[in-house]
Amino acid sequence: MMLGVTSCNNWLDVNSNPDSPSNMSTPLEVRLPWIQYFYSYAYANASTRTSAFAHVLTNVTRTNSITVNARWDQSTGPSTTAYQNWFVGGASNIPDVFKMAEAEGATHYIAACKVIKSMGSVLMVDLHGEMPYFESCNPDIPSPKYDNGDVTYEDCLKELDEAIALFSAPQADGATSFAAGDSWNGGDTQKWIKLAYGLKARW
Repeated sequence: MMLGVTSCNNWLDVNSNPDSPSNMSTPLEVRLPWIQYFYSYAYANASTRTSAFAHVLTNVTRTNSITVNARWDQSTGPSTTAYQNWFVGGASNIPDVFKMAEAEGATHYIAACKVIKSMGSVLMVDLHGEMPYFESCNPDIPSPKYDNGDVTYEDCLKELDEAIALFSAPQADGATSFAAGDSWNGGDTQKWIKLAYGLKARW
């Protein structure tokens, strides 16, 4: 019986479903649009919530979502939606994209993720103050430490400079086409560079 238990360590490695994507099997051109989507959702959600908190938007009924948001009603979860969309939907995918893109020389994917990571991190800092940054989205660190906002801003500016440098050079031959995965700018690196410079000026 003991022999049977110890000899079957790898029995779950069979029957892997080729139709079920994993964190390293989903191609770059599929990953990036979803990171862009979840960042956009977090940004739009944060914009609506903060407008409600500041009473820029309002409603006269007590149960309307805008009214609930203005009360910062924790039971409805409006205060955490931007956080969840950024960290769970967007940021958690970026480390895997970095690994995959680096392996094949798809440097424009790395650059795009550096820009989006910076945008999402600054959004979270602006909303919540101190946030996990350097240790965030690391599966080996379940309780990442919080970083000061000024440190996060400084590193995000550095990430933008690195992204500009990557966008300014071509990808490796045979790398996944950036246009195939870029739902924002259709692979136009000059638009990404302008975005990065605009963010630097704004921050």
